[in-house]
Amino acid sequence: MPKSVVEAAKAIKKDEDPEDPYDEVWVVFDTEGPQNPNRFTAAKASVNQAYALKFKTAVSNPAWEFWLLLHFEYFTGNLVDGTAARKRLKEKGLPNYEKGDNCFEDVYNLTPTALKNANKLFKERYEPDGKKHPCDCHPCTEVHRLIESMMSNQ
Repeated sequence: MPKSVVEAAKAIKKDEDPEDPYDEVWVVFDTEGPQNPNRFTAAKASVNQAYALKFKTAVSNPAWEFWLLLHFEYFTGNLVDGTAARKRLKEKGLPNYEKGDNCFEDVYNLTPTALKNANKLFKERYEPDGKKHPCDCHPCTEVHRLIESMMSNQ
């Protein structure tokens, strides 16, 4: 659940501790899409809590698999939920994928494509008015921001 992700990050990050080794704190979760109103509301509240704590977010809407799909194609169609995202991912790039699979080796070399696709989508769907909440951007993902941050800190 999104709230437990933020609470776990909060428990680890201690701003008042001079020995705190963290430059950035990221919370990563998906929304399960707007068709699941309880999860969607929880995700929005958790993003707002993360912002208040000065944490960064990497939200995928509707599911983590949307980030994986962007390794194979630029996609702006409707994905009502994680099941739909997994189905499209299987059709376009990872035919044997199952939820929770470690597919790092299958997608690693395609990361530049995913970054390009995610940035393009993010600019088209999230940034135009500068007011959208990441949970309202559908389908969309912020995972590219996390990956870019990690790459810049190498």
